[in-house]
Amino acid sequence: MPLGYTVKIVPDAEALTIAGMESVMLQFRSATASIVFNSLNETLDDVRIDGQPVRSVVSDNQQQLTTVILGAPVRPGK
Repeated sequence: MPLGYTVKIVPDAEALTIAGMESVMLQFRSATASIVFNSLNETLDDVRIDGQPVRSVVSDNQQQLTTVILGAPVRPGK
């Protein structure tokens, strides 16, 4: 469950693109090794949890979902 967001967006008017950075504070209700969230037409790189790189990131624009597979399961809590 997201508790808060910090977002930085940098538009490139000539290329008609945007880049940016997002940080999300999460509350986990139970242990998990994956996080799934809504997304569309996003390219994610350097995805981390608690400063550690994740195992993989797979975006599915057809389903409008991104799945982040963690290197190790997280425990309940922030």
